[in-house]
Amino acid sequence: MIVQSLVDRFCMLFKLIHAVFEFIKTFIDSTNSGAEHDALFEPDSYYFTKGRRGIPIGNLTSQLFANIYLHQADMFAKQTLKIKHYVRYMDDILFFSNSKAQLHEWQHSMIEYLYEELYLIVNPHKVRLYPTSQGIPFVGYVIRPYFLLLRSNSVRRFKKRYNKQLHAMMNERLNLIDLRESFASWKAHASHASTNRLVAKLESLQQDYLFVRGIRRYYRKHRSTETIPPTQLSFFDKE
Repeated sequence: MIVQSLVDRFCMLFKLIHAVFEFIKTFIDSTNSGAEHDALFEPDSYYFTKGRRGIPIGNLTSQLFANIYLHQADMFAKQTLKIKHYVRYMDDILFFSNSKAQLHEWQHSMIEYLYEELYLIVNPHKVRLYPTSQGIPFVGYVIRPYFLLLRSNSVRRFKKRYNKQLHAMMNERLNLIDLRESFASWKAHASHASTNRLVAKLESLQQDYLFVRGIRRYYRKHRSTETIPPTQLSFFDKE
């Protein structure tokens, strides 16, 4: 019967979902470090009074767990605080408002909620209130009203690594294909921002290094193959 077939499919799906949940619970329990970190917390802290907190990190599931963990914070922001313009990616959260006092109030409420309900402590050095005209550092970019920029510290780190790669390539310690693949990966990331001049400058720098490497190769090749006969000078030679 069709009804029996549909019921059987539903039961199989339910068993599969149950098995997945059991696996997730087992995986989370396996990360319990026991009493290893007990000395880091005060006896009356939430670590002891409300149990362990945090998520397992170091694998792909940590991204999923982070969204599940902070889903309650999303609901608190939208349903309780009634924040109209609210954005979150993983653990980066943005509030928008024309009232500075309102932002301070939301900030205090959210920090308190995260601590009381999710046992999370917000780093005070990473909480900032400023006009959007200054640009918003978010997910690797600086977001401005009409364009994107790469974060300056991100550009500095890449330039430092890129220069090391260019020197390694010129000294035959790095394959040209590997260099270009690494640069193409960064270029794809940078292409979302206003980086045309920066990319053109770095590509030109790569061509300069390739030119110098070509000259070095040519010089080494001909220096090892050409034999220059020795020249002997005699004081007794007459013109």
